[in-house]
Amino acid sequence: MQSTAFLTEKSFFRESRLARQQKGLTLIELVVAVAIIGILASIGIPSFIAWVQNNKTRATAESVLAGMQYARSEAVKRNTNVFFELQPASDTGSLWIVGCNTVTAACPEKIQKRSAAESAAGATFSFNSTIGTSKIIFDQFGRPANSGQITVDNTALSASDSRPLRIILDNGGSASLCDTKLSAPALGACP
Repeated sequence: MQSTAFLTEKSFFRESRLARQQKGLTLIELVVAVAIIGILASIGIPSFIAWVQNNKTRATAESVLAGMQYARSEAVKRNTNVFFELQPASDTGSLWIVGCNTVTAACPEKIQKRSAAESAAGATFSFNSTIGTSKIIFDQFGRPANSGQITVDNTALSASDSRPLRIILDNGGSASLCDTKLSAPALGACP
């Protein structure tokens, strides 16, 4: 009988030890985890949306910069005047067009164009130019007829969240991209 009582006590302790080892989560632990995830999401989602919109601004600015560089290279390659025209609000949906200033059989009116949807679908941008015209003409040496700056800004963001980018075109035809919100010693800051 002692052995039976001993086995019963042993099995009792084994059962209570297994009962203490949980498998899964309690309802309170789940509610706390969901609350923490909700708080973190409410903090992170607005900055994530601003980050996505600023990436669309960068994609559009880089597309405009690439178009300018392409127009310059086509002018040198074709040994004729080639234009780059910015069309941010056109009915055709194109963002920019590169074409020959004087149309010939070897130099068509439109060499290449890019639509706004290719760089940043669903975003609305404002373009502020100090160049004076939406058409920049590059001569056969790759020099522009006019120089200046084009600032690309996303109108979907507030001024504090937006990161406008500036394209600077110098007299030699070199175009560069800079961030208007960065201070002068930082890499990528506007001069």
